[in-house]
Amino acid sequence: MQTTKTSQLITSRPVSNLRRASWACALALSGVVGVGAGVAGLLLSFLAAEDLVEPGSSVRLAVPMLIVLSLTSFMGFAHAMDRLQDTRDPN
Repeated sequence: MQTTKTSQLITSRPVSNLRRASWACALALSGVVGVGAGVAGLLLSFLAAEDLVEPGSSVRLAVPMLIVLSLTSFMGFAHAMDRLQDTRDPN
């Protein structure tokens, strides 16, 4: 009797180009939003530190929101990278 390894039994399903393209779009969108929100948050924080913007304005609320948006976008970016890697053709 011949034994086979379990790794030889696993077969991958063919993945459509539409699915691959949608994850690539999600990757690009979340990367752009993450970088943009991060730069905007840092810029507003710098402007508030240099007293060019009134500290009592809505900057106190906008900076933490932009930082949270940036971090969650980067988490979405990492998830899209993982999913795009899974959809890669094994051949």
